[in-house]
Amino acid sequence: MLLTTVSCVAVMSVVPASMAVARPRESMVATAVSELSHVAVEAAYYENVEEDIARLLADDAVVARFNGRMEYGPRALGNRTILYRPNDPSVNYWMNDALKRTEFMPFAPVSLTEESHKLFKGLKGAENTARFMTITFDCTDWMAENCPGVVHIDNTARPQLVDTNDNPSMHRVLGEYQKLTGLPCLINTSFNMHEEPIVCSPYDAIRAFKMGQLDYLAIGNWIAKNPVPAERKADMVRYEGYVNRQGPVRV
Repeated sequence: MLLTTVSCVAVMSVVPASMAVARPRESMVATAVSELSHVAVEAAYYENVEEDIARLLADDAVVARFNGRMEYGPRALGNRTILYRPNDPSVNYWMNDALKRTEFMPFAPVSLTEESHKLFKGLKGAENTARFMTITFDCTDWMAENCPGVVHIDNTARPQLVDTNDNPSMHRVLGEYQKLTGLPCLINTSFNMHEEPIVCSPYDAIRAFKMGQLDYLAIGNWIAKNPVPAERKADMVRYEGYVNRQGPVRV
């Protein structure tokens, strides 16, 4: 639900913490306004922002998410994250190109914990580790067929499993996205340009959003639309080869 539109954003506190969510600090709003005054981007406030993020993702948008306190560790776990639908196998080429990365850096899924056994094999005993996107699993046939953008060539994926306790906002985004599409996962890649740290401050987020020409930036309950999003240029020769290799790998 859109409430108002202004050229500013509300910003969440940036405090090192693992998978934690904080309320916006009013003192941070001025920082965001100052940064946005240098770029031609407008932002709108949404009361139920997770529903609107899910709707954008279902409509084929790339959404950069900056929310809550900053996470630490080897992976982006939803608070400094770039999200996209999981069923576009060409994403490995055009999004990596936009972020100045290379195609051998595949994307991983963030998934609803309650749907995980539909997506991955061999989870028993590794569910806790899988909360942090640090372990690889074989994918089910359903996952390989329906979410090829996050399934590697060997039919594996390195998921992040999310429940309501770990990251309530990300869990709501996934739940709303599943209602719209039937898919219980999304691409989750770190919010940064290649060889740069994951974004920390509002300035970092706005800079990476503009440099990567991402479609939308969701900061707290505010969503900004990029007036000049990146053109999705996939190498069709490599793309066709990649698509033809998708599907279950049986040894």
